[in-house]
Amino acid sequence: MERIVREGDLTQQIDISGNDEIGRLAASFAALVEKLREVPRSLRESVEALSEQVTRLDRAAREQNERVARQAAALQEAQVTAQEIRQTSLIAAEKAHSVLGAAQRADEVGRSGENALTQSLNELEEILSHVDAISRTMTELGESTARIAGITGVVKDLADQSNMLALNAAIEAVRSGEHGRGFAVVAREIRSLANQSIKATQRVHENLEGIRLNAARAVSITEQGSRGIAANLTRVRGSGESLRELGTIARGNAHAVREIAAAVGQQNAGIDQVFSAVRDLSSSMTDLVQLIEQSTDSVRELGSVSARIGGIVSQFRV
Repeated sequence: MERIVREGDLTQQIDISGNDEIGRLAASFAALVEKLREVPRSLRESVEALSEQVTRLDRAAREQNERVARQAAALQEAQVTAQEIRQTSLIAAEKAHSVLGAAQRADEVGRSGENALTQSLNELEEILSHVDAISRTMTELGESTARIAGITGVVKDLADQSNMLALNAAIEAVRSGEHGRGFAVVAREIRSLANQSIKATQRVHENLEGIRLNAARAVSITEQGSRGIAANLTRVRGSGESLRELGTIARGNAHAVREIAAAVGQQNAGIDQVFSAVRDLSSSMTDLVQLIEQSTDSVRELGSVSARIGGIVSQFRV
């Protein structure tokens, strides 16, 4: 019994030789030792099974930790990528709004240009109308001067005839002698007036011819100006059509840019949601890694406890 207590050797057999109190005590102790033999054996089996499970748990925890760590790293990269995409999308949104502003300004400038061009067309048409009126007036002036020149020609012819008649009358007065002296004076006066009329009609004819030539040149110049204005008017109309087409295109582009800006805004909202989800998932993954590390520490602590129990059990021989 001393060896059993001292060395924990439960293989020792207890000698039961008497039926007295010591013998009965020895029998009771022997029964206790027999039951104690089952305890270390059961503990050893449990410790071995526990050690095996601890080993498996530790291996599984390490593998899980490695997988989760890789997933956390990949998720971190995904978060960085999502942040870059989010930043790029924000830049795209800013550029889209800038382009939208430029398109709107282009539309406004185009509308102003169309209005200014329409006003220019109206003014050119009015100028062309005035030039045509001037041309018609100058043509009529030329025709009027031609008619007046014809009248002055008739007046000159009459003056020439009066001059010839006065000359003939003067000759007859000379032939009449003293009786034709008064008639000669009248003939000289008529001849003088006829000569003055001839000179005046010549000056009027020259002035009218100058007016006619100037009117003809003015008509030619106004016709050239009218043709030039008409050509410019045609070009301006063509420019107006082109400007209107550009305005239509600019308005279409502005509408398209508005749709793009709206789509980019929706995309930004979606990217923000994705970024928030990835960030939350990354945070959850970090917490999971910490929990796995804590679980690994607990498994290792359990292994250490199992080892200590195994050391205690090994002190008994059964």
